[in-house]
Amino acid sequence: MKKLNVLQINSERLMKSEELMTLRGGYDGGWVSCRGGSGPYCSSPIPSCTDDWIHWYCDGACPGWTHAICAG
Repeated sequence: MKKLNVLQINSERLMKSEELMTLRGGYDGGWVSCRGGSGPYCSSPIPSCTDDWIHWYCDGACPGWTHAICAG
């Protein structure tokens, strides 16, 4: 274990890059924004920009949505 002034870093407990990517949502994650005619706009990160994920999120979070934009 290394000590940096008061901060202590335990190298046995550091997360690996793969673990961080999994925690973040994976390599294929995206951000979707669902929009409707006069309704609210809903935005959120999703695991992937596939039609299934877009429909799953927009149907649940933003009923009445008419189109979506997904980036990632």
